[in-house]
Amino acid sequence: MPSHSARRIACLLIAGFAAEVERVRHPEIAAPLLVHEGGQVLGACSLAREQGVREGDPLQQARARCPGARLLPADRPAYEVVWGQLLMAAADHTPAVEAVAPGLAYLDATGLVPLYPSETAWGEAVLSAVQRAVGVSARLGIARTKCVAQLAATDARPGQGPNLVQGDRAFLAPRPLADLPLDDETLRRCSLLGLRTVGQFAALPRPSVAEQFGPEALTSHDWARGRDPRPVQSRLCASLSRRHAFAVPARDAVALHAILAELGAALMQNLSRRGLAVRWARLRVRYEEGGSESVAAWLGNGAGRPKLERALHWLVDGLQGPNGATGWGAGVSELSLALTGLEPLVGKQLDLFAHRADRLRLEGTLRRLAQRHAPDTVLRPQVAAADTPLLSRRYVLHALEAET
Repeated sequence: MPSHSARRIACLLIAGFAAEVERVRHPEIAAPLLVHEGGQVLGACSLAREQGVREGDPLQQARARCPGARLLPADRPAYEVVWGQLLMAAADHTPAVEAVAPGLAYLDATGLVPLYPSETAWGEAVLSAVQRAVGVSARLGIARTKCVAQLAATDARPGQGPNLVQGDRAFLAPRPLADLPLDDETLRRCSLLGLRTVGQFAALPRPSVAEQFGPEALTSHDWARGRDPRPVQSRLCASLSRRHAFAVPARDAVALHAILAELGAALMQNLSRRGLAVRWARLRVRYEEGGSESVAAWLGNGAGRPKLERALHWLVDGLQGPNGATGWGAGVSELSLALTGLEPLVGKQLDLFAHRADRLRLEGTLRRLAQRHAPDTVLRPQVAAADTPLLSRRYVLHALEAET
């Protein structure tokens, strides 16, 4: 096994994933693209992002910042199919893929240089495979730790190759503290103490960090020092599968949907008994004329039967047929369904860099609840004594103001 110092991790990043997928689906649209859902921005293309629009922004605010944008409603099943195809393409070049969310994944890049001329060549192969598979340009950052790999990917520009980092701590030192997953109150207190960069924060003694900012800040302090032991946790290996052979080749989508619904229901029942969640689904068909085809869809966290059924409809509709023509049209002699990326159904680990949109959605929901119910029904914690290391004394609960 390679030593920790030899470990290399890549972060594959597509900012505004939903909007970039829509850009490929609608090449005739030259204007900036905003994908919206529930009154908020789900995805903003690069043109809209240049004008300050971000995922999670209220749609009205985004339109004010980018008045010429074209608005499209979210089509999550389509995005999940594209994400599954992208992961399959990336998996051909690495022993481990960890899908965090559509548009963000980690790849194990350790020990791959003997198989490629250089680490740069490996990164370019991954980016080319993604571009060929789904038509979307991705960014790739490669470093020793997840934290730095993601920041390197953020710094990279689509279409310009991978961004390689050889010294994680040196890379982090001049960066602003906001690049670490510190809460707003900790960032404010750091500013008051004259701490502006990651390097200055890293120079603090570990006991002082715990005393001044609480134990929650110790993870960021470790990352600032280049210590991020999190491995790439591949969820693409463990799987359950079912197969069906047709006595008479199926020639219409209705027949395929019916059989897939049965296979999916049986697999989901199996998962339920085992207490497992599934990350993605892969469909493989064999044609009576010869040849086969595989398509996949990413299901996210804790996908249930309705979500799986929607994804399977999209997978069938996406089949190209033995000759590569749109619309499969040929007789299907056999199909198999595999649910992969199995893991215990005990909650999920949140990515500390990808929580802002969820937080904004939660904030709006809480305010609407406060508007509908009696005062003091919805409470939120506020900092009362930031200096104490005891969480029970650091916060007090206040009523949340209703949405106006």
